[in-house]
Amino acid sequence: MKFFILIAFSLCTFQVHGQSNVPRGLTETDKKEIELEISRQATIFKKNAKPITRWADKSVETEFMVDTFKIRLRNDLYQDINPTTMGINEAIGDMTKRYDLLLNKYYNLLIALLDSEDKKVLQTAQRKWLGFRDAELELIGITKKDKYSGGGTMQSNIQNAEYCGLVESRMMALFSYYNTIYHIKTNE
Repeated sequence: MKFFILIAFSLCTFQVHGQSNVPRGLTETDKKEIELEISRQATIFKKNAKPITRWADKSVETEFMVDTFKIRLRNDLYQDINPTTMGINEAIGDMTKRYDLLLNKYYNLLIALLDSEDKKVLQTAQRKWLGFRDAELELIGITKKDKYSGGGTMQSNIQNAEYCGLVESRMMALFSYYNTIYHIKTNE
């Protein structure tokens, strides 16, 4: 749902964060400026971040919060510059790739904490999730066909946002498993 709100907001406004009213593709200069802005805002965010768990070591959660904050902020800033259908798809595609990198990060951290038998369970679960993801992506594509969705260029934005949501959700689940085990093992 949050992606639909983000898309709708992005489609309704062309004047955000001081950008011009003319949508355009991202230049290398834009990307550098965006990365500087993300770095600036992430520093402030990290300073004010308040993880919610009871454990004394909150660095893992803070890192996760900052990583996901940066992904969302980058998406917003990309869409501020190019809030067209293509620009939104590119921004969501970038966000999906970055969530996938975090998914892999937390999968690898989690598997490192498990004993050999439990690793097999995680590996099986991940293989099955990948199958689910692929089947769900196919279903999402079917539901966005003109004959089911009513058509329109925005259907590609919705399709990409739904796929991104799948990746984000799995990444968050893997982080949650990792975070719990990490804290239990480090606080024993």
